[in-house]
Amino acid sequence: MKKSLIALAALATVATAAQAQSSVTIYGIVDLGILGVSKTTSDAGRLTAVASGPLSTSRLGFKGTEDLGGGLKANFTLESELNADVGSNDSVLFKRGAWVQLDQANVGSVTLGRQNRLDYAATASMDPWSAANVGGFISAGYLGGLAVAAGNVRVDNAVTLQTAKFGGLSAAYQYAFGEVAGNASKSKTDALNLDLVQGALRVNYSHVERKDSSGVRAERGDFTYASYDFGFVKPVIGYIETQATATSVKNKVTLVGASAPVNANTTALLGYYDHKNAGASAGKDGQTYSLGLTYALSKRTTLYGLTAFSNVDAGTVLAVSNNGTQHNQANNVPAGLNQSVYAVGVRHSF
Repeated sequence: MKKSLIALAALATVATAAQAQSSVTIYGIVDLGILGVSKTTSDAGRLTAVASGPLSTSRLGFKGTEDLGGGLKANFTLESELNADVGSNDSVLFKRGAWVQLDQANVGSVTLGRQNRLDYAATASMDPWSAANVGGFISAGYLGGLAVAAGNVRVDNAVTLQTAKFGGLSAAYQYAFGEVAGNASKSKTDALNLDLVQGALRVNYSHVERKDSSGVRAERGDFTYASYDFGFVKPVIGYIETQATATSVKNKVTLVGASAPVNANTTALLGYYDHKNAGASAGKDGQTYSLGLTYALSKRTTLYGLTAFSNVDAGTVLAVSNNGTQHNQANNVPAGLNQSVYAVGVRHSF
């Protein structure tokens, strides 16, 4: 009897250890706010609505990790986008990510599947507004047609090699297969990212090239950012050059932003984004300005107020909101019209 009890105790210990080596987590964000956008379809076309994700895109995800021993881990993520204002999800089930990864401590990782494109991930991590859909670079031009072509922020069929940090420097290379029989260059995407962190200083550079279904370059972009955390304020500057086709014509964006903790719970956000067009669109330039305030009720719940507006030349199309998934007019603005947007809401993470 005593031997049986000892055996059961040993088995329970082993089972507990095995469970501790792997885990699966359900997580997500529900972000809802009152959104007001001017000049969505005409000079008088104002939209007021309850919108999902003004500060952070609403989502539901599953992630897991297993400790394989020797510093090696297997990780996965499946993340779906939610339209929390109407209770629906996107037509692509795991639109925001579906990947598996092997990660070796102090060496790096390899990730396969649908992932954030490296330049988009870098922008979201460097811009003080992160990936906000109101305010910030991603809402004010990145998806507005003046920078890298709209919508290509994630890549399917991708392999990403990421190094660990060595002396504060890390590197990543991403290749997304076009999967076109007979011509591997068609519909493929290459991206490179270099990230340097030295104390409060961070410098980040990304390069991306994407081919269309005929094998012609559809877009190319170079993204350079630098930030320095002074404690009371963290300014960021950025310079982006993009080419939408195989021509040598480059469009340019200058980014200046900052986040500043007002107190333990409140953070102020600032952003200025200057778009310079070239080629056939030369002289059709625009600027966007963003202001925001977030207040943390807890570690998981945040209140926010956001606003942004644009100043554009005749013929320029520049939206200041990316809340177009639920309301197609929200990121619609006729050429040559200045646009303004505001959002007040609550974000809850779980």
